[in-house]
Amino acid sequence: MIDKWSFDALELQTILNEVETFSELGKKKRRNTQPFLPGDEEELRQYFHKLDALISIVRDDNLLQDRLKSEISHFKDISSSINRLGSKLDISEIFEIKQFCYFYQRVLLILTKNNYPYLNDFESLMNIYQLLDPEKLNTATFKISNLYSKELADVRELIAVNSRKRKILFKKHKQDIQEKLSLQRVEEKIVVSRYDKATKELLESSNLFLIQEANFANTIYKIKIPLSVTEIDEIINGLLIKQEILSSEVIQQ
Repeated sequence: MIDKWSFDALELQTILNEVETFSELGKKKRRNTQPFLPGDEEELRQYFHKLDALISIVRDDNLLQDRLKSEISHFKDISSSINRLGSKLDISEIFEIKQFCYFYQRVLLILTKNNYPYLNDFESLMNIYQLLDPEKLNTATFKISNLYSKELADVRELIAVNSRKRKILFKKHKQDIQEKLSLQRVEEKIVVSRYDKATKELLESSNLFLIQEANFANTIYKIKIPLSVTEIDEIINGLLIKQEILSSEVIQQ
C-alpha cells in the first residue's frame, strides 16, 4: 500500500477527482481505487493498453460517447444482492440483477460492434438475463412470468375471469338502480348538493346507498355493494393471497 505522504505528493487524489463517473457503481469504484505499486508494472501496462484502446474508439465519436454514458449511467451497485444469492431474494433484488444484466449486455454489444480488442475480459451475462426474461420481452424490468409456474398462471387467469365477472355484475347493478330510481346516470359515488333535498331523500329512502361523507356544501353517497359482488370480491381476495404465496415460492426456486 502506498503511504499517505507519497499519495499526497503525487496528487493522486486530484487526478482521481478529475475522473468523471456516470453511475453509482463508477463512483464507488473511484472511491476505492488504489494506485499501482512497485512490482505491478506489467499489470499497469495491460491496464493502460485496455484504457487506450477504449479511448481510441470513442475519442472522435460523440454519439458513441453519449450512448455509452447513457447505458453506463444505469449501472447500480448490486453487490449486496449478489452476496445474498442462495438466500431468499425479494423481487426488488431480482429486478436489480436483471436490470444490471440488461445494460451490461448492451454495453458489451456496443464494444463488440466497435471492435474493442479486449472483449475476452468481459464475461457474458446473457444466460442470467435469459433466465430472468423467459418471455423474451427484452426489457430491463422484471415480473414473475406465468412461464415460471403453471399453477401461478392458472390463479392469475382465475383472478382475471372473476374481475371481469365482477365488473359486469356491478355495471348491471348500477343500471338496475338507474332504472329503479329514474336517475339519468349512476356512478359508484354520487355527489348531491346540500340544497337538493329531493335527490337526497330519494337516495336515502332507496336503501341502495350509504353516506360516505357530508360537508357544508355536499353529501357524497356510495352505492351499497350487492351480495353477488361481495361474494366475488371474497373469491378474488382469496386468489390474490394465493397468488402472493405462489409468487414468493417462484422467487425462492
